[in-house]
Amino acid sequence: MAQHASCNMERRPWMIAFDDVVKAVLSLSSLSHKRSEGDYETEGETDDRSDSEGYSDSDTRAYQPDNSYSMKFQWLPCEVDISGVEARITSYINNLHPREKGLYKLVEKVIDASIPLWDVTLAPFRTGKACYYPRRVEYYTGRGCAKYDPDPANAPATEGPQQLSDEDDDQYEERRQQWIYETRLLVRPEPCSFKRRPSSSFNLRERYGHRGLQVIVKFANIVLTPEKPKYQGGLWHVEGQLNEHIAATSIYCYSCENITPSLLNFRQQVCTKDINEAGHSQEDDHEWLEIIFGCDDDGPGIQDIGRVETREGRLITFPNILQHRVKSFELADPTKPGHRKILALFLVDPNIKIISTAHVPCQSKEWWQETIIQEQTIFPDSAGLAQLPMELQSIIFDEVQEFPLDIEEAKSLRLDLMKERAMYAHAQDAAFHKNHFSLSEH
Repeated sequence: MAQHASCNMERRPWMIAFDDVVKAVLSLSSLSHKRSEGDYETEGETDDRSDSEGYSDSDTRAYQPDNSYSMKFQWLPCEVDISGVEARITSYINNLHPREKGLYKLVEKVIDASIPLWDVTLAPFRTGKACYYPRRVEYYTGRGCAKYDPDPANAPATEGPQQLSDEDDDQYEERRQQWIYETRLLVRPEPCSFKRRPSSSFNLRERYGHRGLQVIVKFANIVLTPEKPKYQGGLWHVEGQLNEHIAATSIYCYSCENITPSLLNFRQQVCTKDINEAGHSQEDDHEWLEIIFGCDDDGPGIQDIGRVETREGRLITFPNILQHRVKSFELADPTKPGHRKILALFLVDPNIKIISTAHVPCQSKEWWQETIIQEQTIFPDSAGLAQLPMELQSIIFDEVQEFPLDIEEAKSLRLDLMKERAMYAHAQDAAFHKNHFSLSEH
């Protein structure tokens, strides 16, 4: 796949360079509510979840920044039929010409490989209600139940610092407490024998085979050179805005060359309420929070949960409730170029139908012009435009102003979308940091 995809995606007019390193492919011409044409006035968001599944707006819209929904743009998914043995794309992939049949087949293969992984990823959310993953290792400190060894708090008064002659009781107690804090060692919980938890049954093909899936397709390349030998890393984010209803992501790394390991880091929100209410008997008895869970008192309820290397040939899936970012990497051999190339698939919540390429015709003026010329060649007698010289035909095509979009307008709209997404990403990250630990207040 690497050679086929790389050869077909390079030097395309729909490749956008964000800087000298990151290049996004198939990123032009998202749905623009001001400019896009199509039969989608009544096709936007339809939700097929029944009340019996427990879905409610409050489950999904709590703690959301004001700009969660975009009133201007929407990424366009393609429609995917999964009723048969193999996935079949039934509407065009945005900005990928249908004549690229080989690439369409490759994307379908990655969708096929992603579906069983999405089954596992989405199983805990199958009811539509908010859910919590059970802890793999139970560790509940309770009130004053953290264990230390050594534990100088229980040491006899003859051990540790002694009260000085010129020191009052408060000063001595403060100094002794500092000694206790610096001397004690938290007992880490021992790992238990591994027991596989029962998994929830969920099957996308069985449940949604009759209506199909919607998948947003993106290609992204990070290209390094001896002049630009390092990628600085991405920002923490979740994918899309709420009008895209992205439920899960698949990332397939189809080509890596001459780079140090590229890591995809993940972090999640944690419930601070229960821990804050539990409190502790001593005000400074909270280092367990950092040592055991990797969080800080008075810090946000965010927990790093690990990283995965995006090596060539690896397919990674995860739910869109996790923030993620690409960690920095660089050329392994700084004298030669290198790259990391991925195919990203964003699965739209299968309970919801959003506007797709089934409702919006091709937005590329280049494609439209090619089609008109091709039709004139096939039916020359019925096409008056074909009777004109090529120079006049080009002038006529250039004068078309309303629709479809030429490359420059598509780029301009893309920049507007990026600005809006950047503002949303900042607001979403602030919302992610909203809940804090506050053990010291108890």
